[in-house]
Amino acid sequence: MGASRLLVPAATSRHHAQSWRKFAVCAVATTALLLMAPAAGATPAALPLVWGARIDGPAHAADAAYFDAASPDGSTVYANGQVTTPSDGLDMVTAAYDAVTGHRKWLATYDGAAHMDDAGQGITVSPDGATVLVIGATYDPSVDYDYLTIAYDAATGAQKWIQRYDGPGHGYDVPISVRTSPSGSRVFLTGSSVGTAQNDDFATIAYDVATGNQAWLARYDAPAHGEDDPGALTVGSNGEVYSMGGSDGVGTGTDVATVAYNPVNGHRLWVARYDGPAHGNDGNCIFTCIETSAAGDRVFVLANEIGVGTSQDIVTLAYDAATGNQLWASPYDGPVSGSDFPGDLAVLPGSGDVVITGAVQTNTHFTDIITIRYAASDGALQWATDFDGPSHGEDYGNTIVANPSGSEVVLAGVSNGDGMNDAAGRDAITQVYDAATGALTGSARFDPAHGQDEGLFLVLSPDGTKAYTAADATPTTNQDFVVLAYRVA
Repeated sequence: MGASRLLVPAATSRHHAQSWRKFAVCAVATTALLLMAPAAGATPAALPLVWGARIDGPAHAADAAYFDAASPDGSTVYANGQVTTPSDGLDMVTAAYDAVTGHRKWLATYDGAAHMDDAGQGITVSPDGATVLVIGATYDPSVDYDYLTIAYDAATGAQKWIQRYDGPGHGYDVPISVRTSPSGSRVFLTGSSVGTAQNDDFATIAYDVATGNQAWLARYDAPAHGEDDPGALTVGSNGEVYSMGGSDGVGTGTDVATVAYNPVNGHRLWVARYDGPAHGNDGNCIFTCIETSAAGDRVFVLANEIGVGTSQDIVTLAYDAATGNQLWASPYDGPVSGSDFPGDLAVLPGSGDVVITGAVQTNTHFTDIITIRYAASDGALQWATDFDGPSHGEDYGNTIVANPSGSEVVLAGVSNGDGMNDAAGRDAITQVYDAATGALTGSARFDPAHGQDEGLFLVLSPDGTKAYTAADATPTTNQDFVVLAYRVA
C-alpha cells in the first residue's frame, strides 16, 4: 500500500511556483521539518469500492474521464472527458450516472463540424441541479482550437445550447476551468486565447445559463505582452470571479497572476502578481488551484515558484479578496530541493485553513505525494504528510477536496505500484487524510489489468460519505473513460 510519514514543523512556516501547461486533448517565514515515522497501527483502512463505470470508445483506444461533478441533491454523478474515434480524432463525452448504483442515465457525445479533436476540459452543475455545463476544446483547421461550452439538461442529457469562442488571433484558444455563480444564473470560464499579437492572453467569459447568451468577455494581456496562460478560476460567495495563472513579467520571468472581475459586467477589479525569490519562471497550477474562504474575504492560490538554490518549489498564496493585497505566501521545498509540483488546494469548512496536495522530488529522482495544511490567518504550516508508494516511484496528487465538516480531506492521484516505475505501472489512487493531524486514514488503489491507470479528478457526495474519482484506466488492454465510487465515511 505504501508508506506515509508526517512531516511536523519544528518552527513556523515557509512560502513557494513554475509555469507548466496541460491540455487534455488536458511575508516569508522559514520552516524546519522533522521527519517522523508513522505511528504504530496507523495502517490506512481500505476504502470500499461501491461501483465502477467505464466507457470504451469506438476506436477502443485512449479514452479518459478527466472531470466529474455531483448533483446538489446527491442523486447523480456527471463526468466529462473524451473518447478516441476510428479516425484517430477525439470526441467530447459527458455521462450521467446514478450515484447509488452507477447505472448510466444518459450519454452525450460532441463531434464538431470538422470531425477532428473535441476534448472535454471541465464540468459543473447549476445550483438548482437543472443544468450540466461543460467546457472543451474543439479543433477546426481554419481557426485552430476554439473554446466550446455546452449546456445539457441534467435529467435527460438533451442539449440546451452551445457556444464557441474564437479569439482575435484565430489561434490556439483552450478553456481550462469553469464555475457557476452562487445564484446559478451565470456560468464563468477561463482559458488561454491567442491575441492579436499572437501571444496567449487570459480570456474569461460569462454566459447566461438559461439562454447561452454571452454576458461579457474579459481579456488580460499583462504589461510584458508575452504569454499569459490561466490555470484555474473560482467564484466567491459574494459572486466575484477570480482567475489565476502564469504570466510573463517585465524582467521577472514568468509570474503568478491573479485577476479579479466584477461578475455583472466583467470589469477588472484588481490584478495581483507574485514574483518568486529567484525571479525565474514561476507560474501555473491547473484546473482547481484557486479557492476563496467561506466568507469570501480571502482568495487562496496554489502555484509554482523558482527558489534561490531550491529549484522548483510549491507556493501557496493568500490575498485580500476586496483589494488584491497579498496577505501571506508560504513556499514548500521538498526533501532534495528538486522539482516539486502543485496539484490542488481545498479550504476546510469551519477553520478556513488551506490544505494542498502535489508532488515533491525525492532522492530516487522520482516523486512522492505531498499533502500540507496551512493556517488561513498567516500561512503557518500545521502539518505536512509525505506518501511514497510501494514502488518508490512516481506518486502525485491531482485533486483534493474537504468533507462538509472539515474533519477530513480526500484526494485522487497516481501511484506506481508494480515496481517498474513506468507508465504501465501507474495506479489510480484515492486517499483520505485526517485534517487535524495529517494522518493517512483510508486508501484505495485501482489497477484492474496492471496497466496505466490515473486518478485525475474527484468530487464528494454532498453528505461527504462517497468519493467519485474520474480516471483514465485500463480495465482490459486500452485506456477507458472510468468513474469510481468509494465509500469514504
